[in-house]
Amino acid sequence: MTKPSSTERDRPAPVSTAATLNLAATAAQASRLWKPYDAAFSGRALAAAEKAYAAAKANPNRLAPGTDNVGGGPYEDAGVGDEFYWAAAELYATTGAAGYRADVTGSPYYMGVSFNTRGYDWNWTGGLGDTTLALVPTGLPAGEVAATRSAIVALLSPELLGITEPRYGDFIAGNVLHQPITAMLARAGDLDYVAEFVTALNDCADHCAFYGFCRGTQAGNRYFEHATFTTRETTYCRTTRQALVRAAADHLTPQGGTS
Repeated sequence: MTKPSSTERDRPAPVSTAATLNLAATAAQASRLWKPYDAAFSGRALAAAEKAYAAAKANPNRLAPGTDNVGGGPYEDAGVGDEFYWAAAELYATTGAAGYRADVTGSPYYMGVSFNTRGYDWNWTGGLGDTTLALVPTGLPAGEVAATRSAIVALLSPELLGITEPRYGDFIAGNVLHQPITAMLARAGDLDYVAEFVTALNDCADHCAFYGFCRGTQAGNRYFEHATFTTRETTYCRTTRQALVRAAADHLTPQGGTS
């Protein structure tokens, strides 16, 4: 993108409420993360975040049109409630201010609703607010924080939450606010990543001499090492399971005593 100051062309895109809220959210998060290292920068980032959030509240309907194709667009967005929720969550987590807390708890996207609706992407940012509220200590009631955390359900491995992959989607199996765990488990076989893992697990049971000890490599390790769940063996398996069994076997006699 060309800086407006270096060209006579118009700005690549008009100001929008969504983009302003994205700035508010990211600047608030930057302020929180940088505070231990650069207090001056942290303060500037927070000032920018609060200014952007106030501007968005004053102009809630400046929506990006689908006709704007300048630059990388269009980035039309017919609803910005999810952006308001994310920005309020970041500002509340950073400042603890009552006004931001009220905006968070008064949002229809609160307590995991947004994450379960669509996870998150450029056009749906509420799940980012859920993630921050689930991970960053705030003054919210413990029960509401627990509800936010438990509403975000991925089967097999919690490390899969927040990941989106073309082959498997966002890995989300459901939301306990809307359906019981038993219902999610009943439909688990319909999820591609679960079906692949079960097939690979059965393959381990049939062919791996170490299966009786490890009961199969963890799903997260399979995915993050190989970008698939079909692999039978992983580095994690070799170094934390197989190596342990081999080391123990080296120090035992066939009769079960020490060598």
